[in-house]
Amino acid sequence: MKVGIYTLGCRLNFAESEELTDLLVKNGFKISFDQPEIVIVRGCSVTKKAEKETRWKIRELKRKGNSFIIAAGCLRKDFFLKEADLIIPKEKEEILFSEIKKIFRKNLKKEKDKIKLKTRSFIKIQDGCQRYCSYCLIPYLRGKERSRKSEEIIKMIKEKEKNGYKEIVLTGVNIERWREKDKDLIWLIKKILKKTKIERIRISSLWPEKIDDRFLSLFENERVCQHLHLSLQSLSPSVLKRMGRFYNLEKVEKIIKKIKKKFPNLTLTADIIVGFPNETDKEFKQTYKKLKKLKLAKIHVFRYSLREGTKAAEMINQIDEKTKKKRAKIILNLSKKLEKEWKKKNLGQIRQVLFEKKKDNFWQGLTDNYLKVFVKSERNLANQILPVKLVKLYKEGLLGKLI
Repeated sequence: MKVGIYTLGCRLNFAESEELTDLLVKNGFKISFDQPEIVIVRGCSVTKKAEKETRWKIRELKRKGNSFIIAAGCLRKDFFLKEADLIIPKEKEEILFSEIKKIFRKNLKKEKDKIKLKTRSFIKIQDGCQRYCSYCLIPYLRGKERSRKSEEIIKMIKEKEKNGYKEIVLTGVNIERWREKDKDLIWLIKKILKKTKIERIRISSLWPEKIDDRFLSLFENERVCQHLHLSLQSLSPSVLKRMGRFYNLEKVEKIIKKIKKKFPNLTLTADIIVGFPNETDKEFKQTYKKLKKLKLAKIHVFRYSLREGTKAAEMINQIDEKTKKKRAKIILNLSKKLEKEWKKKNLGQIRQVLFEKKKDNFWQGLTDNYLKVFVKSERNLANQILPVKLVKLYKEGLLGKLI
C-alpha cells in the first residue's frame, strides 16, 4: 500500500499533491518512494518544456520499476504516453483518489503513517481562470474560476499548525481573484491572521495592478512574509496587448516604486516571457530597459511556448528558437546581476530564518523575505524560526550567523 508522488510545475500543483498526500495518509496509505505499488506523476502541459519533463519522468520511473504509474495534474485532454498505466487529465481530477482505492481494493488495510514533518505548506485557496491570455492553456485545463471557502482554508491551516508546519504559502491560479460573496483576498488574509497562529503567511504570484494601499497594509503585520512575486510577463505595452494582458504599465511602475519605498526589505520578483509572436527587437529592449530600471530582486524568464488551441499559436511571425534563447539569456544575465545586488543590500541585516534541512554541515533555510541562508551549527535547527545575521554571499544564497 505504498504510494509515491512526484510533482512538476507550479506551486499550485505542489499544493494539490500535498492535499492528496494528506488524504492518502488519513485513509491508510503509506507515502514512500521505496518500491511503491503506485506512483503518481503530477505533471504540467502549460509549456512544451514542462510537458517534456513530465514525459521524461514517467519514462524514467517505468524503466526503474514495476509500479503502476498514474499521470495526473495540469495535463492536456489529449495527453498520451504508453508508459503511463492510467492518465487522469485535470478535468477528471476528482476521480484520482477513487482510482487509487480501486487499484488497492483487494489489499487495503488501515495503517497508521505519520505525516512527515515539514516546514512550509502550500494551501490552495483558488483555482481556474477566465482571463484567457492569448498564450495560455490554463483556462482550458483548469476551467472556470472558483474559490475555496474561508472556513475550509482556516481548517486546513489549523491542521498544518497541528502537524508542526511554521509557514503556509497561499496559492492558486489567480489568488487575487479569491472571493466569498463580497469578501476578497485581503479580508481572507486578515481572517487567517486572526483565526490561526501559523507563524508565517506567504503570498504567491499576483497580477501587479491588484496591489494597492489596502493590500500593502497587510505587510505591516510581521507574520506576513516580506516577499511578492509579480506576474508581469512583459513590460512592452504592445506585447502585453497581444498577450491579452490589459494593465497600465505606468500604474505598475508606480506600484513597484511605492512598495520599494514603503517596504525597502521586501523582496520583489517577477515572471517575464520572451520571444512572444512578433516581438520586435524594439519591444524586447523596452522590457529589458524597464526591468533594469525597476531593479527587481530576481526575474524568472520563460521562452514563449507555442500551445495548440491558444490565440497566440495562430499569430503570424512566430519567433525562432535561436532568438528566444538569445533574449532569455540577456534577461537571465540581468537577473543574476540584480539578484547579487539585492543580496549585498541585505548584508549586515538580522532576519528571521525558517530552517529546513542540513546539508554538508550547513543548515539551510529561508528568510521571511525569501533569501536562502546557510548557517553552520551543531544544534538541531530543523523547523525552527531563528534570528540570523547575514554576513556574506555564499553559494546561491547568504552565509549567516545565529544571534
